[in-house]
Order: sequence, then structure tokens, then C-alpha cells
Amino acid sequence: MDWSKIELDYLNGDGFVKVASMKLPDTSGSILNVSINHKECRMEYLKNCSCIAYANSYIREGGSGCVMWFLDLVDIKKFQVNGQDLYLWMAALEFGKQLLNKSFEMISNFIYAEGKLVNGQEIVVKKLLKKSGQGIHELQNEVILIAKLQHQNPVRLLGCCIQRHETMIIYEYMPNKSLDSFIFDQARSTLINREKCFNIIIGIAQGHFYLHRDSRLRIIHRDLKASNALLDEAMRPKISDFDMVRTFGGDQTEGNTDRVVGTYGYMTSEYAIDGLFSVKLDVFSFEVLVLGIVSG
Repeated sequence: MDWSKIELDYLNGDGFVKVASMKLPDTSGSILNVSINHKECRMEYLKNCSCIAYANSYIREGGSGCVMWFLDLVDIKKFQVNGQDLYLWMAALEFGKQLLNKSFEMISNFIYAEGKLVNGQEIVVKKLLKKSGQGIHELQNEVILIAKLQHQNPVRLLGCCIQRHETMIIYEYMPNKSLDSFIFDQARSTLINREKCFNIIIGIAQGHFYLHRDSRLRIIHRDLKASNALLDEAMRPKISDFDMVRTFGGDQTEGNTDRVVGTYGYMTSEYAIDGLFSVKLDVFSFEVLVLGIVSG
């Protein structure tokens, strides 16, 4: 995306960017005002420094009504067609000065943007949306953890910025995107033969063996799935998204949590129901992932 052409407004250095064709977030933590139009909604958004996103509640006849979100954005998705326009807070220009963005995707509390540094190096930026306290904690943990990893299969960290107005991580760019773009796409699935599938499976297994056995801490990923396995130019897999990991030290082999995160289809029943997790959780997720790869 070219930042010189996006719809951007400013107020005291802040602004918004329009993301089209979205499934709007869950409305918990939001306020609805049906009496104002799109322009008035935008002005209310710019005046309210605690708002992180807004959208029209009705899209007919140019849009009317206003929904404003103040807490974490949950259950959002970008569609290929249809959907609604969602306006997201973003610090004015600071994100765009360093990047010539090609595209971006929003997942949970983060924006994932592809781009280039001024030296031409291609990168991916994981940027935290405004006012997400849980997201800041997760991002800090991710930076600390990945900086300690020394293996070829986890994705490589290039840099980070954790300040008041800008919280982001910069990763190496993976030109073949994520594994799910191949195995769940009938046309692209023909591009990976049995040998490539086998090598991808081995690479993911080696990465997780390192996390479970050979890293300084025993690391439980908790969200291993096809979309978190990125592929480089040679189709070598790189494990990504370490914001949900848990670590074990000493002789600890399992843990318990009240905050179950991840993707239900890849979870063990004891984790999904009771919050119990161990390396067995990642092993189960790996088995589901392998099944998806071999079955296409």
C-alpha cells in the first residue's frame, strides 16, 4: 500500500487509516451512536484519544450511525469482497516514513505490514494497535524470547520499537507467505510436491524440537498452525508469532492458565477445557498441521 494515497487524517500527530472489506470486531468494549453520520463519526473519533477504531453502523446510502471501539479488537477478519470499512488509529506518518508498504493485514490487536526499509531490504512489521495493554505485554515477551533463539527455523528478528506511540517488531520478509496459502488453496497446492511437503514437515519438526529441548528455556508455542508457518524463497519453513508462548524452567513439564489462547482446531481437549498445557499441546498441533499438509 502506498502511504501517499491512503485516507489519513491527523490530530495532534495521530490519525486513522481506512481498511476496506472487513468483518467488524466484536462490539464488546464499543459505543454505538445512531444519530450521527459518517463525517460526524470521524470528528468524534479524532476528538476521543482513547478510541482505537470506528466504523459506520449502517452502510446504506453512504453510511450512517457510528460504532467506536475502546478495548482490544476481537474477532475481526478481512474479506476478499463485501465487508465494511473499518477506520483504525495510527500515529501520523511515523509508520509510513520507514516503509513503502505493499499490503497489510489485521489480526487480533496487530497490523501486519509488508514493506521496505530505506536501504531496499524487504521486511514485515508487526505493529500493535493503540491502547492494547495485553498486546504490549505479549509483544515485549515476543521480542525478549526471539532475541534469545539461535536456530534456522524460527523467524528472524531484525529490530523492534517499544515506545509510547509506536510499538512494533520488524521481521525478515518471507516471500512465499504462510503455509496455509498453499495447502488450503486448490490452485497453489499443486506447487508443492511430496518432497517439498516432507521438507516443510521436517523443518517445522526441527524448529519445535529446538524450542522444546535445545533452547535455553523449554518453550511452548501454544498456537502452531499453518498460518504461523512462514516459507522463505526456498520453501524452508519458519515458525512465527511467539506472542502467546509460555516458557518452562528447571524440571517443570506442564502448566495451567485461565487464559486459553490459540486456535481451537489445533488444541488438545485438556488445554481447551481446563487450561492445562505442556509440550504435548504443540505435538498435538503439529499432528493436526501434518494432517492438513498431507491431505491437502
